[in-house]
Amino acid sequence: YEFFNNGTADSCPNEKYNINESPVFQNCQPDHLLYDQSVYSETLFTEFHLGCGQNNKHLNDVARSTYFVGYIFGVLLAGNLNYTLGRKNTGLIFAILAWLSFVYNSMAPSMMHIVLARLLIGATLAAWCSSSYCYCMEMIPRQYKCWVNIFWGGLFSVGCALNSVFAMYFRNWRDLTFYISLLALPLIVLSYFLQIKSWRWLLSRGEYGKACKILFLIGQKQKKKEKILPQIKKT
Repeated sequence: YEFFNNGTADSCPNEKYNINESPVFQNCQPDHLLYDQSVYSETLFTEFHLGCGQNNKHLNDVARSTYFVGYIFGVLLAGNLNYTLGRKNTGLIFAILAWLSFVYNSMAPSMMHIVLARLLIGATLAAWCSSSYCYCMEMIPRQYKCWVNIFWGGLFSVGCALNSVFAMYFRNWRDLTFYISLLALPLIVLSYFLQIKSWRWLLSRGEYGKACKILFLIGQKQKKKEKILPQIKKT
């Protein structure tokens, strides 16, 4: 970050500043800063001049913190909705809301909108992950549940790696946020058409007939009807 006079970069002093420590940035004006855009055309920090003044500098920290506040509320909310609406319906609803929250974040006109968007992203992602994880653990046989946890954590690492790949091609933070959000759309479509309801949830709701049909369908797909039928009869 460099200061310039007369609106030209040629008049910039050859000085470097630490934004977190230098008092120069406490009362600076946004139009007195010239940002290095050789790597990224626009970032959240440069677009809203978060280095100028104490208030702006703390807005970035507030935006980060509100994500985790939303995450807490999302987990609490998903617990109740998982029981009333079911794992599949809850997951679909919050998956769509999470995607919309990402789109809203990519189009936010001010930092206050970004803070609100981060809150919604944290809440909806937490609810989506909670309901999806609960669904997987109910539908997967006991001997494979350990692998589900490994696969779940591994995909998180893959997602972090994909962020770097996307950042190579989308150098504006708004484009980066929007195009990353598009990864959720195939999952939403596949979940709607291919995902069946949790038979354990149906049993907890007293819908034994529907639960038995799903168990029988699972037995057909796995070619283990002879093992599934005794469980259906007991039910």
